[in-house]
Amino acid sequence: MAELNLQVRLRAFDQMSRTFANVGRAGQRLLRQFDQNRNTLHRFDAQLRDIGAYRRQQQAIRQNSQDLTQMRQRVQTLHQQLRNGAAMGQSTAAMRRLRDEYNRARQSVSQLEQTRSREQQRLAQLSQRLRAAGIDTRNLASAEARLRREAGQTNDALNRQADRPATPVGRETASGGGAPRPS
Repeated sequence: MAELNLQVRLRAFDQMSRTFANVGRAGQRLLRQFDQNRNTLHRFDAQLRDIGAYRRQQQAIRQNSQDLTQMRQRVQTLHQQLRNGAAMGQSTAAMRRLRDEYNRARQSVSQLEQTRSREQQRLAQLSQRLRAAGIDTRNLASAEARLRREAGQTNDALNRQADRPATPVGRETASGGGAPRPS
């Protein structure tokens, strides 16, 4: 009788071990899926940030180009005034002020050109990063809408996965035991 009791207990232990192993494997699969979805969501967020940075960089370049055009016009105007002032015999003090202003304007043009160059390099880097992610910079609006939609779907999947571990435990308790069934 004791031997039969031992066999029943070993069989029950075997079944429980398999059940716990199955639960453990299911939990590992769920964690892998959760990590994959979380990483995908992070990637979508990074791509959306890159799209925003690309747009801001384009705007900065446009503004810089406008400022540069205005400053170049100012340099030309000051250059004409210098030539005309020398021809008209303006005072030395007036010519010195005009020359100082002209030099400051030329320096501003140089700084604006350097800034524009850095901004264009940054835009090229962002453009390259977006292309590597499969995003066409000529059609940012549709790419952004697609990313937001996919990010929402991924976020919904994460929420479902976060709720899932509570469900099998509830089923197991309500049914009076047994192995949880995969969802």
